[in-house]
Amino acid sequence: MAKVRFRDVLNSTDRPYVIQCTADGETLSRRIGALSDCTQPRKIDFHGCAEDEDLFAAVIRGLSMPYSQLNWDGFYDAMRDLSWIEAGSINIVVLNGVSLYRRNPNLFQRFASLLDAVGAQWAKPVTEDGPWDRRPRPLHVLFASSRKSDLPLPLLDINI
Repeated sequence: MAKVRFRDVLNSTDRPYVIQCTADGETLSRRIGALSDCTQPRKIDFHGCAEDEDLFAAVIRGLSMPYSQLNWDGFYDAMRDLSWIEAGSINIVVLNGVSLYRRNPNLFQRFASLLDAVGAQWAKPVTEDGPWDRRPRPLHVLFASSRKSDLPLPLLDINI
């Protein structure tokens, strides 16, 4: 990715929705939180995750989801809802994503692909004249990593 302003990425409804950032998770989270028009970032820690159940448990904890367990269909539905997250850009920082990728690259790819689809859904307005109507809302998942070659994702150089 070309050099862009971090605020512009976080407030954009354009792709990429799933991004690798060369920064540690705490620094990345602080930087996101400092931007006034963004909600406080949520953090998902994939330390020790290798299977679907581990991933879903980490997501439930990190996003404070009102569920006790998930499967892939439920995860997709929950990520399209996110009604418990305050208004503004939705930014999720993933810690230890490289560990998940190394342990189970297929699980990592499935997770990243689903989040890309969810980001595309949030980028569109819902106008069905019902309670779910909403304006487009940016959703980005930022994988913190130490090296540029750690993950098969678009790389964002944000100069943190």
